[in-house]
Amino acid sequence: MKLAHAQQIAAHLAAQGIQAEAWEDYAGRMMYGRTTAGVVTKSLGDVVHAMGQLGITERIETDSMGLDMIVY
Repeated sequence: MKLAHAQQIAAHLAAQGIQAEAWEDYAGRMMYGRTTAGVVTKSLGDVVHAMGQLGITERIETDSMGLDMIVY
């Protein structure tokens, strides 16, 4: 995910009272040392909904982080 998109999504969710944080350099599984931006939150649905409202059309992946998840 592009950093600008992660920041837009996190800000959009925060404005709605949903806890979300943009991460700049997440190294996900099977990324072999590459990094990407992502959004840490509790709900994939919130991120997908925000992407739709913001007109962001990127392919996304998710990883579990215990109680939270990262969408990247």
